[in-house]
Amino acid sequence: MEVIIKSTLVLLLLSNLSGCLATSDGVKRNGEVWIGVPVAASNATTNEVGGLTVNGSPVSISLSPTGGIMMPKVWRPDFKVTIEWDTIYGKDRRRPPIVISPSQYKDLEVYRERVKARTLHHSISIPVPEYDYYHDFCKLTVHLLTCGQAKVTTSCIYPTEKNYPISVPQRKQEEPPECRPTIPKGM
Repeated sequence: MEVIIKSTLVLLLLSNLSGCLATSDGVKRNGEVWIGVPVAASNATTNEVGGLTVNGSPVSISLSPTGGIMMPKVWRPDFKVTIEWDTIYGKDRRRPPIVISPSQYKDLEVYRERVKARTLHHSISIPVPEYDYYHDFCKLTVHLLTCGQAKVTTSCIYPTEKNYPISVPQRKQEEPPECRPTIPKGM
């Protein structure tokens, strides 16, 4: 039974990503060929991240692609991606309450308010670095950095390799004090 469940989950994941796989055919838009590109993401901060999207498509924090977007097959200097995410500051060991009866909804609302008070929404548009679809192009990788910054690359290699095209921290970074929101006590 466990093998069947795992196999089903793998098939579902692959079918979801199939629309994001880079293909040579692509789709024509305004005379330009666009391709489906897988998207991966990493969080270089010690904070929790929620609601990550790239050009409106949901993406999970994983160096394996978990989402996909359309990109021009031929690089354009004006092409940008819009990245949006929520940073949840501070560690909260409390978990959401289990709501069994209507009288418990108040506990859930209190929890949501605590999380909301510690959450900051970010939205940033970043130019995609020059790429050649036919050489060294595998996926779009988004790196979330401190202070609401991000970097992107289309490289096939991993960030731990010395010739990775952009500089990203190899360890999770603490948010500098000037970038942290003021969190009310008890939140």
